Amino acid sequence: MELVPEGGSPSRPRVDQPDGTLALAGAVCWRNILIAMPNYASLSKAPVVEAIIEIKARMARPTGTDVYAAFQDRWKEKYPTAQQIRFVATHLHFNADAAVTNDVSHSVVGVRLDDEAGQWVVQGKSDGLTVSRLTPYESWERLVAVVQELWPTYVELFRPEAVLRLGVRYINMIPLPDKNAIDLDAVLTAGPKIPAQLSQDLSEFMTRLVLPVSGADSTVTIQQALGAIAGGEAAGKPCVVLDIDAACEQVFGVDSPEMWTKLADLRNAKNLAFFSSLTAPTLEQFK
Repeated sequence: MELVPEGGSPSRPRVDQPDGTLALAGAVCWRNILIAMPNYASLSKAPVVEAIIEIKARMARPTGTDVYAAFQDRWKEKYPTAQQIRFVATHLHFNADAAVTNDVSHSVVGVRLDDEAGQWVVQGKSDGLTVSRLTPYESWERLVAVVQELWPTYVELFRPEAVLRLGVRYINMIPLPDKNAIDLDAVLTAGPKIPAQLSQDLSEFMTRLVLPVSGADSTVTIQQALGAIAGGEAAGKPCVVLDIDAACEQVFGVDSPEMWTKLADLRNAKNLAFFSSLTAPTLEQFK
């Protein structure tokens, strides 16, 4: 299948900002913007394939395997499937006689818990808690509620002394029309641009933007790439993967209500990036 961005134009020039950041001419500059959430239309068929909240923490003590076992046991009714998360390191040693030896070491760094329906994944690790909602996506409120339900148990058993980083990541798959020539500019507001002197046939692409939001402590990373739908009736059909990760590196107390306020702010940044990345006709199909 050939992707032909019809009527595409060369990349817009970038403009150096006084504070040293770069912005695209005619684009929104995210630096020092306090995000006021518009009333976005509700999407009953949101293209989310995985929604993730990640809380990175600093531990007051080393985490033993007994902690992972206790966390698993505490939640075995809701998340009956469990497996260890391991860190594997390989060390290559080059000797003077040209002999090479390979030492492999591994350690348990967490436990992964899955619910019976295969919709929720919980990772209790030595550096934080991660909760993922898989398809079908429900809502932000439900995702936060699950994290808030798990967090007190994590604090009790793992004993973190501070939260260091918060992350809100949504991975979306945007189906593409089933035809030979596809105008990506009809799907994405800021898709790939090909210089007019080159062939306009596009077989694959990937873009990555990292933008500061509301000051230096928060960023939003927007990745776009050509992919294929992973499951369901449309499995194998082409899509655009729109991966948005809003993150904040800031120290919070483990029981600080500001942590949940900041997660809501990151969700706002994620939403702004999502709705700004897709054209109105593309969004219409998800309502």
